[in-house]
Amino acid sequence: MTPIERLRATVEALSLTAVDARLENLLEEASKAEPSYAEFLAGVLQAYPSRKPILSAPCPRHRLET
Repeated sequence: MTPIERLRATVEALSLTAVDARLENLLEEASKAEPSYAEFLAGVLQAYPSRKPILSAPCPRHRLET
């Protein structure tokens, strides 16, 4: 399996459909700009629109009783 095939499989396994749709463009841009690994990864993750906040308030049903 090539690195791009592995990358596509990982993106699919993580359900990052927005990243998968832009993967070719992201890789092409990276080959031209030669970003650091961290910059490239940040760009890939920014291609995925977050639908829920990273930190959210707990659901009232799941509150710990004190």
